Amino acid sequence: MERKLASIQAIEKIEDITFINAEGKEEVAQNIVKAHVLGWQCVTQRSNGFKAGDLVVYFEVDSLLPAGRPEWEFLRKKDTETAFRIKTIKLKGQFAQGLILPISLFPELKGDELPAGEDLTDRLGIIKYEPELPAHLAGAVMGEFPGFVSKTDETRIQTCPGVLTRRKGEVCYVTEKVDGSSITVFYVPRGIPGLPNKFLEDNDSENIFGVCSRKLCVKFSEDNGYWKGVLHHNVADKLYSYGKPIVLQGELYGAGIQDNKYKMQSIRIAWYNVFDPIERKYAGFNEFQDILNKLDQPSVPVLDKNFVLDHTVEQLVNYSMGTSVYNNKTLREGIVIRPLVESEERYLGRFSFKVINPEFLVKYNG
Repeated sequence: MERKLASIQAIEKIEDITFINAEGKEEVAQNIVKAHVLGWQCVTQRSNGFKAGDLVVYFEVDSLLPAGRPEWEFLRKKDTETAFRIKTIKLKGQFAQGLILPISLFPELKGDELPAGEDLTDRLGIIKYEPELPAHLAGAVMGEFPGFVSKTDETRIQTCPGVLTRRKGEVCYVTEKVDGSSITVFYVPRGIPGLPNKFLEDNDSENIFGVCSRKLCVKFSEDNGYWKGVLHHNVADKLYSYGKPIVLQGELYGAGIQDNKYKMQSIRIAWYNVFDPIERKYAGFNEFQDILNKLDQPSVPVLDKNFVLDHTVEQLVNYSMGTSVYNNKTLREGIVIRPLVESEERYLGRFSFKVINPEFLVKYNG
C-alpha cells in the first residue's frame, strides 16, 4: 500500500498533556495538547483550537516538506535547509508522531470538498525521506528491482487501525523488526517475466541468481555489503541446491550497517519472507520456517507464534518497546505482525503490518 504522506484526516479526540514539573508535581501543559489522528498521537498548539471531528492536513513521520512554503516555515532550524523532515519527538513526556495543520492554511485547498482520507502527497509536493546508502552498500547497479516480487515496505499500524477490529481474534505470529537494510535474493528461471534486462544480457544459464537492495539489483562484488551477507550465509549455493524457483527477503544487519547497533563482528542477514515467484504467493508461517530450516538460513527473531490479535494501537506500541534479541543493551526497532496463514486485507493487500518502537525513534533521531 502506497503511503499517504500528506492527507486529510479527522481528529478523533483532543486531550490535555500532563507532566511532572521541576517540583515533582503533576502539571497540565498550557500551550500544547495531544491530538489523536488515525492511530497516531500528535502534539499541537492549544491556540489552534482543534476539537474532535475537525478535518486537518496530517503529515506522517518521514514526510519531507519542501522549503519555500510559509505554512511550515516554523519548522526551519537552519538557513540552509531545503526540506523539513517530520520525525518522532518527545514533548513533555509525550511521543509526537506527525504534524497536523489547519486546512485553511493552504490556498490551493480552499473551496474543495475534501473527505477524510484524501491523499494530498503529490498535490503538496511531499516526498518520503530515504537515508542515503553508504558506498559499501550502494554498489554497481545491475538493473531495476525485479517485477516478479514486491518491494518490502510494511505499513505502520497507526495508518490502518481498523484492521485490529476486522481481524480481532485472528492467530498471528510476531517477529522482531531488525534495524538494517532491506535485501532480496532470487533464484528464478531465465524466462520469468519481470527479470531485469541486464541479467538477460550477461547470463546464459537456465536459472539465474540475483541480489537486490530495496530498489535495485546489485552487481557482484566482494566489497559490497549485500554480497558480503550473501557470502557469509552461503545463500547462492543453498538456493542452487534447493533447485526450485524461490525468493528470500530479509534484513541485512551488523558491521557497517545502520551504525551496527547490535555490535556484530560481521554482516549478517535475517530473513522474513519466502516467496514463490511462479505461483506469486508468500509462504505461511509453518512453510516459511520449514523452508528456511531446509536452506539452513536464519529467520528474524520470532517473539510469539501464537499471538491472538485483540489489542488497541496503544497496546501494540507498548508491546513494541523493549530490547533486541540480538543485544539486550540495544532498543529493538519494533515488531512485525502477520497471520499464521497468509491472507489478504482490505487497504493493505497482504495482511501484514509493523509497529515501530517510539523510544527507538527518539533515541536514534527517527
